[in-house]
Amino acid sequence: MGGSTAGKSLLKLRVIRADSVIPVRDNIVLVYPGTDLGFSNSLVRSFTKNIHVTIMIPISYLFFFFPFNRTGYDLLSKSIVIEEPVARASL
Repeated sequence: MGGSTAGKSLLKLRVIRADSVIPVRDNIVLVYPGTDLGFSNSLVRSFTKNIHVTIMIPISYLFFFFPFNRTGYDLLSKSIVIEEPVARASL
């Protein structure tokens, strides 16, 4: 699966598709479908992200007031940035 740039990989982050985000408990959500973003949605996300950062940098902090700290371009492209799940070893 794709979903991360070099910087996101170092920070153990991934961008996935999120048509629906349901809170489960503190900092844990259920994301549906949770698959790769796909070419068209990633193109929309990168284009709108560049527009937001370039033109609206003074007010870009306003975009973080959406649920689950999603930005405007995440909502438009139906995406969410998540931490990669850590595999737990069996005892």
